[in-house]
Amino acid sequence: MTKQSFEIAENGIPSSVYETFLGGKGLGTYLLYQYNPPGVDPLSPENRIIFATGPVSGSRIWGSCRYGVFTKSPQTMLYSESYSGGKAPEAIDSAGYDAIIISGKSTAPTVLSIHPKGLEPAGYDPRVLKGMGLAYATSDRGACHLRATFYKPELSGVISPEQTQGKAQVFVDYEDRLTLFDAMVFCRFYRDMYMWEKLEEVIGMLTGLKVDKSRLQEMAASISTLVRRFNIREGMLPEDDSLSAGLFQKLKGAENQLTQDELDYMLKDYCQLRGWDETGVPPGDAI
Repeated sequence: MTKQSFEIAENGIPSSVYETFLGGKGLGTYLLYQYNPPGVDPLSPENRIIFATGPVSGSRIWGSCRYGVFTKSPQTMLYSESYSGGKAPEAIDSAGYDAIIISGKSTAPTVLSIHPKGLEPAGYDPRVLKGMGLAYATSDRGACHLRATFYKPELSGVISPEQTQGKAQVFVDYEDRLTLFDAMVFCRFYRDMYMWEKLEEVIGMLTGLKVDKSRLQEMAASISTLVRRFNIREGMLPEDDSLSAGLFQKLKGAENQLTQDELDYMLKDYCQLRGWDETGVPPGDAI
């Protein structure tokens, strides 16, 4: 934006990046991790804003009208993402691009606008939907109900809202599948249409990769771990995986509300399933 110009990367992106992270959230996070200086001021010209499509973009598959935007948030000072739909992903794909990286500082107002807003929990109260407590606490971008849409299994009877034992395992399964949605840049409203077996078929068809559920879970875990590394690099602490004190206050008319001990129990399970230590730090330094 500083030079009011653009350039096309001649070397492209290694095929191994696509094989590991697919596109969308995976590709956007990879580029953010690679190009953003550690500790960058989110309001500085050096903080990149990355628009990324996925393998599904530009296809005729239902739910293919989405793209993702990735950057470091000036609100939380950590990883930030947002998704939108329309004609843009089809246009980007038709032009032969997988991602657009914006950097620099404009000398005058542009059509880009930013509306900072604190990300507060949506209308799924974690005091009674205890899995949503885990979802809000571990979300990479604040109290986002869409990270795993985990209100769905709790409200539909897949797992009891009051249950904490084994809940992290079910949550990780949902989170992994929805992470792949973001990597493919599927519309999340189709989450019940593309279960694991269908995802294997569609991702294999669109990418040429031979994948099964186990391989797809590895991909999703790689993306989640990379996002985690980004947030830790930018200053996130173990105590940030938490809920505000107000979300442990008694809710009138509700029984068996979420307690701090129950959240700690689920967090410990979650980190273990992710292969991170008890403080949520992934092992090693390589991505």
